[in-house]
Amino acid sequence: MITLKFLRCVGLASLVTLTASALKAQMVSFTVHGTTNSAGAGYASGQAVSFTFYLQSFDGATPTGLATAADNYAWVEEYITDPAIFASISGTGITGSWTRPSTPSDDPASGINAYSTGRLQMLIGADGGTGTGLLINGGEFSQVHFDATFNDLTFDPITDTLPDPSAYFAATLAGSYTVATHHNAYIYRNGWSEHVQFTVTGLTITAVPEPSTYALAAGLVVLGSAAIRRRRQRRTAERKQGC
Repeated sequence: MITLKFLRCVGLASLVTLTASALKAQMVSFTVHGTTNSAGAGYASGQAVSFTFYLQSFDGATPTGLATAADNYAWVEEYITDPAIFASISGTGITGSWTRPSTPSDDPASGINAYSTGRLQMLIGADGGTGTGLLINGGEFSQVHFDATFNDLTFDPITDTLPDPSAYFAATLAGSYTVATHHNAYIYRNGWSEHVQFTVTGLTITAVPEPSTYALAAGLVVLGSAAIRRRRQRRTAERKQGC
């Protein structure tokens, strides 16, 4: 016979499971730090800059892309029919709200290329250099990209299966990294007519639960607390009645 006590226990166990599951959804961001090499695109020479790329949460799904087993993982967004790689970008001199290009003339130019050597290439922008909803120092945002090899950062592309990037980076790669080798990094605006190069000095990968999971987890905890409180009140009432 299924008792009320059994149902309560199952309910509380389910509460714990749901809370843990909710906190698994991660928002991953990549913050690259650098210094401009010259004046351009509204930046001064030698200016410290940083840009944060916010990765989409794929929730276990695999986005369209290319995986090379022995050398690198590459998550590529080249057409408006491709899943979006990034949710947004923010950083020094950037204002506005990121809008994914919606026409073939401004197809996305975004992606991540992660080599087993610790080399990381990352870019976000539009092929046409317009239609992103962002400004860089008052000019229309075209693209930000960087390419550098980082100390203590390694990737393990050992299969032809491209993993969910949000889960992959959140699992083991969160942390701060120094630069072993800077390759190149550019900021473009106004349809590629203006640009400035910057030297990468560091990288921070951060993984935190998405805001919606905080709300869900909090709600589940409140429900669980209420259930426990009612159960205690009922027991207290039953004891009083038995006296």
